[in-house]
Amino acid sequence: MWRCGLLIFFCLALGACSRDAEPPSDRDAVTIGVIAPFRGPNAIKGREAFNGIDMEVRAEPELRNGRKLHVVYQHSLHDPVQAVAALRKLAADPRVLAVVSFVDSDSMLAMAPVAEQLGVPVLVGTATNPLIVQGRHYVTQLIYDDNFQGAVAALFTRDDLLLERVAVLSNPRNTYSRFLGEEYARKFASVGGEVVDTVSVYERGFSIEAALERLRDLNPQLLYLPLPAQRVIDIAEVLDSMNWKPRLLVPDGVLLVLVREFDRRLRLVDGIIGTDIFSPKESMSPRDLFSRRYSLIRDTKPDEVNTYSVLGIESILLLRSALNRCIDTGLDRQCVRGSIRNTRNLVGVIGPIDITPEGRAIRPLVVNMINGGRIVYRVRVH
Repeated sequence: MWRCGLLIFFCLALGACSRDAEPPSDRDAVTIGVIAPFRGPNAIKGREAFNGIDMEVRAEPELRNGRKLHVVYQHSLHDPVQAVAALRKLAADPRVLAVVSFVDSDSMLAMAPVAEQLGVPVLVGTATNPLIVQGRHYVTQLIYDDNFQGAVAALFTRDDLLLERVAVLSNPRNTYSRFLGEEYARKFASVGGEVVDTVSVYERGFSIEAALERLRDLNPQLLYLPLPAQRVIDIAEVLDSMNWKPRLLVPDGVLLVLVREFDRRLRLVDGIIGTDIFSPKESMSPRDLFSRRYSLIRDTKPDEVNTYSVLGIESILLLRSALNRCIDTGLDRQCVRGSIRNTRNLVGVIGPIDITPEGRAIRPLVVNMINGGRIVYRVRVH
């Protein structure tokens, strides 16, 4: 039933995304802005983030002083120009005390200096490049960064899978893909593994077949693929036609997109492994915060939630905590900025959230895999 409600919302909301964010109906409301893709190839991020945000605001709609939380949304594809325009639009409204972003690393790298210039706190929900917060005061990551994710992926390959030879396929024109590929390769080599090749996977003018035929002669045991889900499926199809079955490892969010959007071709990626922030089967007892909150509003099961809805929930949990700590000293952007950075041991969906003074989140990471068309939990790394 809740999925019907969500569909109705998006039928209305997508038409509204192109116009200015609606002002709160309650003059005393405290407003948070959200920038996310609500249509296009990455719309799953926006849809699922909204799901989590909406659920959390409805579960606890007020600050401790009784003022209501109000959320306004701006659409942006994974496009730096659109993302910056959306940020400027939200920042122009003085009632918006903070912004949450669910855009890619390239877009967030463009937004970060603008956030500093405008003095608006931005909580980064999905972009993982470590340079996003480097030297920043107003930009804070809610998710772990790619230094951590790339290193954990490499150590898991070497220590848990006990593999010695890998190849890395990444897109050098995409900051997220390039950085993760480089970090994974660096860490894997540092612990005694051999990176037999690094392959540049371009969006156009690139032959997957030729690249994989050449790679097979080098005999890697695993392919690390910091690439979009569509590209992963393309590679899996070629591997299947070659009757070559190396292990496949992907970064955060890719398994979810594979399961949601490529269900008819999941047999091609059965057994694929992915690093992520959340596993639908890990620690989901009725006592958990997430299970309790979700059951308040949604008639659903824990395994129907996912990485992006969890990050939506946690963005509101963190911002509500920051706003509550600013009530006595004044609810303004400067206080909220400092309060976000002072988050320590906040109870999140999948464990405590700590933010360093530099704006980096200290979070656990999980390793999942696709087994029989479902995402299943493998291990958790702190």
